[in-house]
Amino acid sequence: MRRVLSLVFAVIMIATFATAVNAVSKDDIPQDGLIGWFKLDGNLKNEVEGGEDAVWIGKNFSEPLWDEDEYIWWTGVDGYCWQSDQTDGIRFLNPGNEGFTMAIWFMDLTAGSYSPILWYGQQNQNPENWIGCWGNTVNPYEGGDAWTGYGPSLGSNNPAGTRPEIRPEKSLYDKTAEVPLPWTFITITCIPNEDGETTTTELYLNGEYIGTNTQTPNPYVENYEEAGCYIYTSCNYWDPALNGFVDECLIYNRVLSADEIAAIYAAYGTPPTYEEMEEVDLYGNNEPEDTTADTTKTEDTTKAPETSDTPETSGSEDTKAEDEKKGGCGSVVTGAAALVMTVVSVFGVAVIKRK
Repeated sequence: MRRVLSLVFAVIMIATFATAVNAVSKDDIPQDGLIGWFKLDGNLKNEVEGGEDAVWIGKNFSEPLWDEDEYIWWTGVDGYCWQSDQTDGIRFLNPGNEGFTMAIWFMDLTAGSYSPILWYGQQNQNPENWIGCWGNTVNPYEGGDAWTGYGPSLGSNNPAGTRPEIRPEKSLYDKTAEVPLPWTFITITCIPNEDGETTTTELYLNGEYIGTNTQTPNPYVENYEEAGCYIYTSCNYWDPALNGFVDECLIYNRVLSADEIAAIYAAYGTPPTYEEMEEVDLYGNNEPEDTTADTTKTEDTTKAPETSDTPETSGSEDTKAEDEKKGGCGSVVTGAAALVMTVVSVFGVAVIKRK
């Protein structure tokens, strides 16, 4: 009896743990100008009412490799998060041309990655015109090569062909850092300058201001749908897809203040470490192993004794009564099985340990 109840309790706890628990609500973050909130809790839904949902897209703007139910999800910063396995990316939305803010949580599985964490631009890059954030530096440090420095950094390409960049004075991590790297909250603000060709951008890491650049390009075009001018993660015109986790993408059609950005970062609290994260099977793709023993070879072939047709005696009734007196284990097991099935059908999620 005690073992049965323990089993039931364990199943309930597992299913409860596997359910996405979102600690951050709309009351915790600024709502003014919020046009995209993608929690990435097993889907690409935009939590903003009437907002455009995100879509899957392959690297270099090709067709996505996987189907909707084949992507990998883990417990993340808030609820679940998506694991990019260096194949596909996500296209979010176009923020308009009046200034915007884009933010995302990112955990890198490759130190010094040159895959786009956040990238804003057109699918046709002739001529080049983009703004993007990578896990390392776009421009070389003195005496070094491009794509080999520290990060995360914000780079861009302007009509002059130069690559103005914002990067931290001290890197959050470098190419010798042990991976997985910690979760980082990356925020980028952009506002067009009066010349109509450039923007002023700011980079924030974990709620802290890093720097400003007044010469980044303005890739926005009126026919943005036709041109494919959107905000992307793990995808751009050239680079390989990400090897890491992304969670909680926020997009505003205005420039947030430094205080607002710091408040959003604080609302999420301390993000989990990689060791605290679990892969979750949201679509039932990971079939559990059949551990049922093969009893066909050990089956007792001895002929069973013939049963009597005589009515049930009072002795058998006494046995039933005695079973019920001991706790009615048969009924409890049946009830427990029903409860387990109910829990599984309600939560529909399995936690998979892969470390």
